[in-house]
Amino acid sequence: IAVAEPVMRYATRVVRASDPTTATSPELVKRALRFGAGVRGAQSLVLAAQAVALLEGRAHVAFADIQRVAKPVLRHRLIRSFEGEADGITTDQVIDALLQEVPADRDPLLRARVLNGLGAAFELGDDREHAEQTYEEGARLLERHEAPETLDTLGTLWRNLGNIAREKRKFELARERMARARRLFESTGDAVLLAEL
Repeated sequence: IAVAEPVMRYATRVVRASDPTTATSPELVKRALRFGAGVRGAQSLVLAAQAVALLEGRAHVAFADIQRVAKPVLRHRLIRSFEGEADGITTDQVIDALLQEVPADRDPLLRARVLNGLGAAFELGDDREHAEQTYEEGARLLERHEAPETLDTLGTLWRNLGNIAREKRKFELARERMARARRLFESTGDAVLLAEL
């Protein structure tokens, strides 16, 4: 049974987000868990999803298969914290939060790049309000799934948000957004993007 790379990455992101020490983990994970699932959790997600696909007569695993098997595969691998136990938070509730927070439909970087392009189109049409909302959505998406390959795009989104704030004469907000963009571009060593600031 074939497992496409985006589906494999989704399983990995779900497991990675279950680690309460990860900056991009959902708040419920950070509050309710002491330890998240490990590498074998991701392997088991994929294997169980392959079994579901096979039983349903499909030759490939879908995102929905990963979601379907997440509770039986992960619930015993998540160790609750004292606070999680005291608040009565179950591992099933944590898994629900993971599935809600971790996007399955698309690669976050690709989606953020599309949102960046859409924001630019709104700007060309002089619709700064929609452009700002679109850029912010892309930035939020990448901040939740920050990885080295996303930093250039995240920095570009922050730079675009800074330019809009400057045009709206919100100079303090513009400075803050540009400073965020500068930090990201410096971390990637991109002299061309730095020069554009």
